[in-house]
Amino acid sequence: MDRQSFIPAAAVFGTTVERKIITLLNSFNDVRDFDVIVDRPGFGRAEEGEGSAIGDTVAQRFLDARPPGGWTTIAEFIRSAWPFRSTISGFGEDKFSDLVYSAIKLSAGDDHRTLTGFFRRISNDGATPFAKIREPVDVLVYGKFAGASDQADFMTVIQVQETDEDGNFSIEDITDDYEEFAIVACFRDDGRVFHRSGLIPIRQFTGDEFRYRPLLLNFSFELLDENFRAQIEEQAGTQLEGGKRLESITSDFKDGFVEIKGRVIAPDTFLWFDSKLDFTIEMRMLPSNMTQDWVRDLTSLVGIQTVVTEQSHQNDGFIIASILAFFVPGGLLLGPIATIVFLAIDSSLDNEASTNELIADAININLDDDQLENIQNAIQDVVENADPITANALRLLSTFDEPPATPEEELEMIIEFMSTHVTIDRTDIDEDKATLSLWLTVPFAIQEV
Repeated sequence: MDRQSFIPAAAVFGTTVERKIITLLNSFNDVRDFDVIVDRPGFGRAEEGEGSAIGDTVAQRFLDARPPGGWTTIAEFIRSAWPFRSTISGFGEDKFSDLVYSAIKLSAGDDHRTLTGFFRRISNDGATPFAKIREPVDVLVYGKFAGASDQADFMTVIQVQETDEDGNFSIEDITDDYEEFAIVACFRDDGRVFHRSGLIPIRQFTGDEFRYRPLLLNFSFELLDENFRAQIEEQAGTQLEGGKRLESITSDFKDGFVEIKGRVIAPDTFLWFDSKLDFTIEMRMLPSNMTQDWVRDLTSLVGIQTVVTEQSHQNDGFIIASILAFFVPGGLLLGPIATIVFLAIDSSLDNEASTNELIADAININLDDDQLENIQNAIQDVVENADPITANALRLLSTFDEPPATPEEELEMIIEFMSTHVTIDRTDIDEDKATLSLWLTVPFAIQEV
């Protein structure tokens, strides 16, 4: 995991956090007052121990530069948000991140919440129903601050907390400054992301402390080169947008990528004056944390990198828009996660199958009755041994309007939830097969204490 990740100034301009920063800086009258600014946990340029926050020299520069009426905006001492440049010598993006974190931590109010929890793995064979994950884990806190402009509509990592030797973690000072809030978990040793919470409705929790204890299943799926090729070649003849037709298509697994070749036939038009286009695409499947907006959007399974390496047509921009478009929208992997089918969608048909529905179908097919019963039992154990708020967690976290009335409805709800909470932590492709290691998140409880 990259520990040198900083809070961008663009994420703070105009937000409630900016007001807290200004209030804090204007309250300082002596360099010793700056001692309350602490190093942001887990991040920064310090490799061991606690990093340096704002020392006396930089603190004095702040005091000397403060306008007579006090600071009114961070733009008065930040010349450029990207790349970060400050009018205060020695005040860089690392110290700015410390200031942001500390301003939230030191702010008054009754909205400071603490999130505690741990991660549990449900075994595939049912031998250990839900064992706590005790490997060292980094829990990353992401957020978008209230009041951020449309130009800063992104989730930024605020802090990271490490699980202790028993697998527990505690995140403090979660305030209403977070318009959006999510956590990401990765194994500390190799940085593999195994869990994404998606957006947590943090403002629904009015208490001081709540618990987060997701249940996870880990699977690896393989797809053989020959099977994938057969499924790809079945798409030959598909009608594409604008009257074009996919005349031929085939695939070949290479070391680290999949090569896809094909030919598109188009009617004679002003743009398509030669009517034929031969293309070759090198496709690389990347883990979920390489997908666009991966913190918010749990339905994006695998990041994709595509390169057009040859074509007979000269209008390159039009190629990208019209040929690759039938692969790209919604993410390249629209098919079931177990078989990794790439769907060429016929634009002339009313195709209503969503990514979630296709994933749900794959879960139904690839988890046997014993595994699904094991999942239900694990959830039931959480519900039976918790308070009424936890018992209603399925209703809170599902699109269902009512709690499940039958075991069949409960199972449908569970599968629906898992289909929207998939994380690919590793992808490997060689000349014979593609292997994806993925984690399914089972409906979990966010419990107020």
